[in-house]
Amino acid sequence: MRESKNAQAPKPVPYESGIAADGLVPGKTLVVYGTPEKKAKKFNINLLKKNGDIALHFNPRFDEK
Repeated sequence: MRESKNAQAPKPVPYESGIAADGLVPGKTLVVYGTPEKKAKKFNINLLKKNGDIALHFNPRFDEK
């Protein structure tokens, strides 16, 4: 795994932050690092629009095949 030059201390969960003013455009990458707890069955990441609508919902589940 490649280590980021911008590595920071762990953030609280849930973590909220904005995306750059130009948004997610072709060629831009969004990287999320984290380690789920050992007993975790799932986690999720939601990217929200300013009005609160969910633009992207990522919900991997470890206990499903």
